[in-house]
Amino acid sequence: MSTPASVPVPRSIRVGGKQWKLDKSATNRSQLPKSRQTPFELRQEEAKRAKEVKLKEGEMKAEKIAELEARKKAIQEKREKAAEKERYDKLKEKMHQKSVDRMRKREKRNKLLKDR
Repeated sequence: MSTPASVPVPRSIRVGGKQWKLDKSATNRSQLPKSRQTPFELRQEEAKRAKEVKLKEGEMKAEKIAELEARKKAIQEKREKAAEKERYDKLKEKMHQKSVDRMRKREKRNKLLKDR
C-alpha cells in the first residue's frame, strides 16, 4: 500500500476539488499573438547566445583594462626612473662619485629588502 503523496497526480485533475474552473496558463506567453510566440527551446538558445556574447565582451573589456594598466605602470616606472636618475645627478654635483655609487647600492639593497 503506497501513500497518496508518492502517487503522481494527473495534471488535469484539480487537488482542491474545483473541477469546473479552467486551468491557468502563463499570461505573458498566452496573450501574445501566435506570430510572436517562440518555442521555449529557441528562447533558451537565444539566452545562451546572449550569455556567451556577454562573457566574450567581459573578457575583451578586462583585456583592454589590463593593457591600459600595463601602459600606465610602464609610464609610471619610466618617470620614477628618470626622477631617480636626476636626483643622483644632483648628488653627483655635490658629492664624490664613489660615495654616490655606494649610496645608490645601499638604497637598491634596502629597496629589494623592503619589496620582499
